[in-house]
Formats: sequence, C-alpha cells, structure tokens
Amino acid sequence: MKSNAEKSLELIIQLEKHNEQYRNMTALIGVNVADCIGEKYNDDGLVANRDKDEPCLNEWLKREEIESDSGYGNRWYWKAEEATEEDCPYCYAALKLIEQRKELKLKRGRVRSQITKLAKREILNRGL
Repeated sequence: MKSNAEKSLELIIQLEKHNEQYRNMTALIGVNVADCIGEKYNDDGLVANRDKDEPCLNEWLKREEIESDSGYGNRWYWKAEEATEEDCPYCYAALKLIEQRKELKLKRGRVRSQITKLAKREILNRGL
C-alpha cells in the first residue's frame, strides 16, 4: 500500500501533466484562430468577404444559460451547434480543442480535489 506522500507525489505529477496539456491546447487554439484570420486576407491585404477582422469562431459561439444544481444560480455555457469543418477548418479545429480543454479542466479539478483530501487527512493524522 502506498503512503500518503507517494500518493501525493503521483497526484502532483498528474496535475502538472494536465497543466502542460492545458497550456498546449490553449496555444493550439490561438494558432488555429490566427490561421483563420490570416486566411481571410487577399493579396492586397484586405479582408475577403468579411465586414470584420474576426475569426469564424466568434460568429459560431452562442451563449446559453444552464441551470445550476449547486444552488449558486445559473451559469453560462458557450455552444456552436451549427459549425462544420467545411465552414472553416481552422475554427472547427479550435472548437474541438476548446471542447477537449473543458474535459481536461474537469480532470484537473478532480486531481486538485484528491490532493486536498489527502492533505486534510494528513493534517488530521498529525493533529495540526
């Protein structure tokens, strides 16, 4: 059976791996969004067929209110229901990364929670 110290170290390593993945996903989202904006320019430096210099992702994402079970009120969730890869492969890739990053954020929260539980258990064991 592993000691609390060994469990803690494993959880900290797991959290750092998740943090690194999160940073990498965030960077890739930015690259895809920048590629979308770059794709919109023609040879004269003008935005082709666009009124604004914004990524398609800004047009796709719609804010939706979701009821909260926690009792702290409702929260907002961003959804892009009608987005397809044919519309813009860059923003579609960014959208998929955003969805993966949301799942990773939940994993990070669970690991942090486990670390907190171990720390509280150790505090009780030591009588601090």
